Amino acid sequence: MKRGLRMNRNAQSMTIGTLVVMILGIIVLVVLAYGFTVGWGDLFSRITGLGGGKVNVQTVVQSCQIACSTQSSYDYCTRTRGVVFDETDAQRNKIPITCSQLETENVGLERCSSIPNCNAVLNKGVCSGTPITPDCGVRSNGGRTNCEQLMGCTWEDNTVSTDPNVGTCKAQPNLVCGNYNDREADCESIGCQFTPTA
Repeated sequence: MKRGLRMNRNAQSMTIGTLVVMILGIIVLVVLAYGFTVGWGDLFSRITGLGGGKVNVQTVVQSCQIACSTQSSYDYCTRTRGVVFDETDAQRNKIPITCSQLETENVGLERCSSIPNCNAVLNKGVCSGTPITPDCGVRSNGGRTNCEQLMGCTWEDNTVSTDPNVGTCKAQPNLVCGNYNDREADCESIGCQFTPTA
């Protein structure tokens, strides 16, 4: 009788141990799938963003290096990323900037020579005036890429749904024309005036 009870306890402990290993395996697979589909830079910025206002320059630089190596011209030349250069400097917190603009910030990101079209996207100049708030709501529940293709819009995931296309597309907070310096088409698309400097 005692021997039978001992065997049942061993079987139960093996089952619980196996279940824990399976759950950990599933969590690792979900993190890997998210990182490979959405991007590691976005994953790392979400994790570091939980602490609020942490410096994330090197994370964004790594994300830009991946965009360069995969020759993703949209991700490198057009997509803006919220970069925190210095958490003590309120003026520079969460600046929306593209990878190509980040090259000039002396943060260790070298010019991406594998994306020759980037120069066609960028023009030297100053974007000024008062931006028109874009109607971002029409891109809600259409996915991050669809939302961020509309200049001045930012994507917010729906915390209830696991579907990456379900979320809110809304206007970037503190949208100013100066965020679009050196980007003539983007500057004019939000109603600002572009003045070439070279």
